[in-house]
Amino acid sequence: MDFTELYKHSLNLCKFSPDLKYIATAFENVVIVRDTETFQNKLEFVKNFRFQCIEWSSDSTLLLAANFNSGKIIIRDVNNPSWKKIIKEGPAGLLNVKWNPDGRSVMCFSDFQLRITIWSLMTNKGYCIQDPKYHNKAERRECKDFIGIYKCDTDVWKLLNVFQVDTIDLDNLELSPNGQYIVVWDKCIWVILIYTLDGQCMGNFSIDDEGLGVKSIAWSPSSKLIAIGGYDQKKQVNMIPNLKDLLSNDIIEEPVELNSVQPDVKPNPKLGIGSCKFNSNGKLLAAYNDNFPNCLWIWDISHLNLLALIIQLTPIKHYHWNPVEVEQLAICCGNEYVYFWCGQDHGTEIIEVPADGNSMIIMDKTKFCVAFTTRNKENSMMSVTSVMSEMSIME
Repeated sequence: MDFTELYKHSLNLCKFSPDLKYIATAFENVVIVRDTETFQNKLEFVKNFRFQCIEWSSDSTLLLAANFNSGKIIIRDVNNPSWKKIIKEGPAGLLNVKWNPDGRSVMCFSDFQLRITIWSLMTNKGYCIQDPKYHNKAERRECKDFIGIYKCDTDVWKLLNVFQVDTIDLDNLELSPNGQYIVVWDKCIWVILIYTLDGQCMGNFSIDDEGLGVKSIAWSPSSKLIAIGGYDQKKQVNMIPNLKDLLSNDIIEEPVELNSVQPDVKPNPKLGIGSCKFNSNGKLLAAYNDNFPNCLWIWDISHLNLLALIIQLTPIKHYHWNPVEVEQLAICCGNEYVYFWCGQDHGTEIIEVPADGNSMIIMDKTKFCVAFTTRNKENSMMSVTSVMSEMSIME
């Protein structure tokens, strides 16, 4: 691997632009945008408050930076440094902010789930959605759950459709990658429902379980499969739209002896399948069980069998599939290394893999660098060790 020099950051605010031409970082009250080829500063601005969030627009031309405590959002144009927009939320407060897919409007989420405000940068006008249950996801009306579908027409947001979902207390929902289906699951019971955007229920999946229900869900890139992880330490892989159960298996396999942790008695315990992630072609599935924080299961969806069980000495913190090298998985455990399945190299705590799969951000709590993958494994291992030694010395 080859590495850039070290740069400062705060709150892990370090993100590639979608077109991979720029990398934006925030350190305290300063935001810097650098060119990824030369690492020269493209844009820099300073405010009198600490930034808590940065987000790129979909076309990589606009960058927003926000401070939730003050309710202020700053939006700058990378190609036009003199252009800027400032959004100030009112007494409802600011809990989170996201770009809309058009890249010319942003969604502001208020405290206490009071409303979502959609601000258009073209008209400088806002549109409010009252009583959202979850950020940009579902609404709660008269103790019943609804899903609202909104459409932007000439910078004006209109309610296209709203329909009630058959849940007791909707826990979450996810839109399929192809945009045709919405999966919802209940907080109280083990049930999964699939809806189209016009509100038609395409199918449901449930099991007899007296536990805590569904914990995690992941769509395959093709939107034909959905992986469901439960608190019962089992997972299901189902086919859409009829939800035929293709694979159901315990995450624990004998006779391997694994060290487990005692679940917490408090709400939302570290128990069950915490996350599932498909690789870019949808043929492999990585599953993480919160009861076994040192382990990661790799499943072959094509043959419906366990392909590998990765056991680390320390708990796994993050894992990401390479979007180009489809069988390469990067794992980090909060130490000074990054581990690669299908060829191991080293690294550190948090990984962000850009869309071209050629580089990644390596960061600790205060500094980061960009690592570029090479084919020489021996040199890459030596380079990683030397970089991390330098990071330790400089802290």
